[in-house]
Order: sequence, then C-alpha cells, then structure tokens
Amino acid sequence: MIELIKLAADYVRPVIKESMSKDWVMNGEDNQMYKDIINSYYGSATNSAIINSYSRFTFGKGLNIQQDFISKKDLSKICADLVMFGEASIEILKDGNLKHADKSKILPAKAKDGKIESYFYSFDWMDLRKYPAKEIKAFGYGQGSESQIYIVSSYQIGQFYFNNPSYISALPYCELESELANYYVNHVKNGLSFGHVINVNGGKPESEEDIKKHSQKIRNELTGSTNAGKFLLSFNNNKEEATTVEALEVSSAHEQYTFLTQEAQDKICVAHKVVSGAILGINKASGFSSTADEIEVAFNETYINVIQPLQELLIDAIEEIKGISNLDFIPLRQKATEENFALSKEFKIDLDAYGEDIDLAQWELLESAPVDYENEDETQNLITSLNEEYRLQIIGKVSLASAGTARPNSKSEIDGELFKSRYRYSGNQNPERSFCKLMMSKNKLYRKEDIDMMSMKNVNPGFGMSPSPNAPYDIWAWKGGGKLSASFRFGTCKHFWVRETYLLKADVNNPLAERFTAAQARKAGEILPTPEDKRGYIAPHDM
Repeated sequence: MIELIKLAADYVRPVIKESMSKDWVMNGEDNQMYKDIINSYYGSATNSAIINSYSRFTFGKGLNIQQDFISKKDLSKICADLVMFGEASIEILKDGNLKHADKSKILPAKAKDGKIESYFYSFDWMDLRKYPAKEIKAFGYGQGSESQIYIVSSYQIGQFYFNNPSYISALPYCELESELANYYVNHVKNGLSFGHVINVNGGKPESEEDIKKHSQKIRNELTGSTNAGKFLLSFNNNKEEATTVEALEVSSAHEQYTFLTQEAQDKICVAHKVVSGAILGINKASGFSSTADEIEVAFNETYINVIQPLQELLIDAIEEIKGISNLDFIPLRQKATEENFALSKEFKIDLDAYGEDIDLAQWELLESAPVDYENEDETQNLITSLNEEYRLQIIGKVSLASAGTARPNSKSEIDGELFKSRYRYSGNQNPERSFCKLMMSKNKLYRKEDIDMMSMKNVNPGFGMSPSPNAPYDIWAWKGGGKLSASFRFGTCKHFWVRETYLLKADVNNPLAERFTAAQARKAGEILPTPEDKRGYIAPHDM
C-alpha cells in the first residue's frame, strides 16, 4: 500500500469571518493560520533558519538611542513576530513604556465603520474558560490611564483583519520538508528499510466488516512520514504452514528524496527572497570567487530588499507612538549593510580618488571653520569691486618661496594664486553609518568639484534623498544621507562640510611677509569659494 503526500500548488489561507456570538475575529477557524505558521517554523529547518536570521538582522544591535521606554528583549521579540507573522503587536503600557505582545495571542475586535477600535488577548484561545479574553483598546482609542495595542503591519491588498507572512506561498514546502525529515529519521530507525509485506497465510477474516476493520487499522497506523519501514499486514486465502516476509524496494529512492529535499529548500528560499544560501550557512556552487564575497553581496542585497523595509516599518510605528524622530537601528554587521558606500566589489568607489592631502611644506592652513554666512555674503560682493592694482600691492608684500611650484593635486576652478580652499568632512566623532565612518577615518580634503563628482557617482547608495534611496543624491547638501519615513525622506546624518583656506607659504625670512584672513584674500583678488547652497555647512540632522 502506497500513500502519496499531496501538496497544493498554492497555500490556501483559512477563511476569516466574523462570528455573531464573538466580539473578536479569529485568524481562520480556531486560529488555524497561526497554527500553520508556527508548525512551519518548528517543522522546517530551512524556514526556521531564515526566520531566525532575518529576525536577528532586523534587530541588529538595537535602536540608536537610550532605550528607556522599551527593553532590547521586547524589541527583539517584536522583530521576530514581524518576520514570522508579517505583523507584530506592541502594547503601550499606562506609564508610556512599550512591551511586546505575542501576535498569535492578539485578535482584533469586529470592526466598526471600517475601523478596529480594540483587540482581545488570551493566553490560550482554545481554553477560554481558563484564560478568558481580555479587551485592550487600540492605539488612539484608549485613555491615558489604560494600556493600548498598536499593530505593526504594512498594507496588503485584500487583507484587513490579519496580514499574511511574506513567505505564505512556501508553507506547503515547509510541510514537505517537515514530512521528509520525519521520514528520514524513521527510515534510519528501521534499519534503512522501506518496509515489509507480511503475508499471513492463515486465510482472510470471514466477514467484510472484519476486513474493513483491519484495513482501517493498517491505514491509520502505517500512513504518513512517521511510519517509514513499518510492516504491512496482509491476509491471504491460501493456507500455508509458515508466514512469509517480503522486503519492499523503491527504485532510485535516494534520487527522488534528494530532489524533493532540494526542491523544498529552494522554494522556501525563493519565498523569503534569499539571495544566497551562504548567509544561512547553505553552500552551493556560485559564480563568486570566494564564499566571503558571496556572503557580503548577498547580505547587502538582503538588507536593502528585506531587512530595511522591516526596520523602517518598526521605526515609523515607534516614532508615531512616542512622538519622537531620528530613530534608527544599529546594524549587526557594520561592513555589510546598505549603509556601506558600495554594494559589491563591482560597485565600490575609492573615495581616495576624490580626496587629497595638502602639502603643508608649501601651504599653510589659514582658516578652518564653518562659514559665517553674513560675512561671507559681504566679502563675496566685494569681489566685483576689486582692482588689479590693490591685488598687486598685497602680493608685492609677500616673497613666495616658489611661485611656480606644482600643486600637490588638481587645481580647483575657484583656487587663486595665493590661496586655495578645500572641504573636510566633519561633525559627529562616533559615526554609525559606514559611509560616515569611512569619510571620517580617511580625513581627506576635497575640492567642490570632487564632492559634486561623488554625488554623481552615487558613493552611498541606500540613503538618497530622492524618491529612490538607491539613486545618486547631493553629497554636498545631505552628506551621509537620510532615512525613509512613511511619507517622506529626511536627513538624519550629523556631519557637515568645513571649509579650510590655505595660504601659499611666504619666505619666513622676509620681514614683509604677512598673514591674510579669508576676507583679505578676496580683497586681494583671490576667488575663494562661497557656494550658494549653504546646506553643505549644516548637518542634515539640524536642517
């Protein structure tokens, strides 16, 4: 007797419907959807590995602020629920603190005028006598003296009361992987046998009722993955003195099971948007030169396409609840997030190619400070009234060491003969984003042209202020970039550009040598930069 495991082409979600006798709505009959999701987690090794990894990646190292209002433990659980169920529950306590509420134990009240005004909690919805349902107001509907529930979820077409997990299409394959695992274990326990047929040559039972009884008993006991290698009892008409036992053999069984195992794993990974199994410890042949390269690229892509949207969803929820802003998650791996200035080796841009180091043997730092806007405007207006005679008078007081000495780097179009200005990335000394860390560690000087080129080359994808976060953006204005909010993008970087003005060194033995301020340099005919866009001197965080 052969039983086949039949898998539906697509997972059919349990029907969600309101009950006249209940104030709440279950996630399928007897919360079947939650049961299916939980079973797929514990039964499928691939599914549980992905969910665990994505949950850990989403949480990272917690939020970038002192988390007095929510513990790391609760935040980690909320991340896990969001990955596993496609939604999560946050309980807002009376004191304003936030706590995790198990989503599988939270059910919505029946909607009123299309709005859910409260939720119900029970530790066990199958035993309401022991664990009665407790009503908790939805966020925005409760008073300050009572707890409230906030459901973290994204919009899904056709869904109202409950969201589907993103991997819902893989639930049948999770079941398949679970069944195969059970079969393998029982197959080994039974000596790697596929089973036996036992022919009892003592005659058939006399009545059809007895035959059906024996058949049903066999069917109940011997079908399913847990019965690999058990015996099949067969009654025969002919009477012999001995019982014969025949072993069952399956042709190319190992190939069939290998295919099914691989197929289940592949489909689960596809549903979860796994770029490469390498980030889960699943090694396969790939076009990468090393596993490390594959992991780096795969993690970066996964972070952008899967993890960041989950983090943004949580951040928007917490910011709405607490009425705060500028929250962000500290990434688990600093070198492998979309905060990197590159996604892979093919796209990495060497910032050294844009920056430079000033030769202090030839140039002396004259001024280093964020711009005083009012004075800048005044001195900039003087440029048009300067005359060559006054310029020559000042230059004549300076004995240049070598007026024709080659510049250490390319000349900017706003450089003069005596002075030149460059920009240094400055601000927060403990940056969190990889781009900012790199810029601060390099500590290079940049021409305005270099900064403009960096903007066009997209040296920091994932933090663009344009509608697409991966599009090039203005590095001069937005530095390390912003972050995605529900309705707009805004800057959170705490860095800014500082202009440094350098004077070509005079002969120190010349008593006529003088020092010049930036304003005097302009009066001398030097064209020092004053970009019209003054956002370069302001950290996006302060805009």
